[in-house]
Amino acid sequence: VFAGTNAYIGGVGDITRIDNAGNIIWAKSYATGFFTQFNDIKNVSAGNGGGYIATGGSTSGSGGAVLVRVDNLGNILWAYHYQYPDKAGKPSNEYGNAVLETSDGGFIVGGSVEYFWDGISATTVDTSTAFGFKVNSTGVLQWNKVWKTPTTLVGPNYDENYINDVVETSDGYFFVGAVSDLSQAYDSNGNKPKRGLIIKTNKATGALTYIDIWGGGTTSTEVNSAIILTDGNVLIGGNDADDGFIAKIAGTGGAPTVSFSKKIHEVASFFLVKPWIIRNVMQNSDGNYSAIAMRIDPLNASGFMSTAIRSEEHTSE
Repeated sequence: VFAGTNAYIGGVGDITRIDNAGNIIWAKSYATGFFTQFNDIKNVSAGNGGGYIATGGSTSGSGGAVLVRVDNLGNILWAYHYQYPDKAGKPSNEYGNAVLETSDGGFIVGGSVEYFWDGISATTVDTSTAFGFKVNSTGVLQWNKVWKTPTTLVGPNYDENYINDVVETSDGYFFVGAVSDLSQAYDSNGNKPKRGLIIKTNKATGALTYIDIWGGGTTSTEVNSAIILTDGNVLIGGNDADDGFIAKIAGTGGAPTVSFSKKIHEVASFFLVKPWIIRNVMQNSDGNYSAIAMRIDPLNASGFMSTAIRSEEHTSE
């Protein structure tokens, strides 16, 4: 099953289920506002009723993150918007980028909110800010958090914070994504370099355990994917400058201790680098790892290629 956005018919969220041969079993559109986008969808366990859970964003009202639960036939079981307060003239826009069924039968979502307002301050946060929220099995909100990356890590301010993925470990939730580093100079495109963002919280209230950033200097780093491994640790994947990377970090405790990491670096003819971007990571049945990546070839007319790779943990960088 996969989900996305159908802009051709006015911007609705689409969910499509196919069989093992790629034949469509069903395909349905869902309109939760003037424009609805789905950014992630996951299976719901049979013990929790089965079906699927999708998250994204909608322009209904002033905009908001959406969470839609459907059964195995695509029929809606429930659907909700989740929004922060709006300040006059600068309404907030919330987006869910990743969703996961949790061990208590609820769901955890990570994403970003633009123009966040706490309902008290005189101004809004005029950029995107990383946020997450937890709901129970019927979509009722249990807690929500907005995370501002400390200025000691990314300069005198913060910009473009967002979550790309979320996983659950035995003692908390891991949110991974990126944040712009305002302590660095703008590049030729007018952007600040990004840093990989890792946020860990507890489960009960979303209280912060730690915020950590990866990368440095004038190049960008981003964490795009995370999974829980069979040993209880977390495997992450992303890109660091022109290199793709995967890393294994501690699933428990108060610090992101790294026990394994590997970069993928490739040089084409004429000393041109082929950038790699790891999009998804997975653990194989033999305990090793695989990843799906985007590879940019400067000597290929199409430029972009999808690539699958496999790694053994004992392989060094």
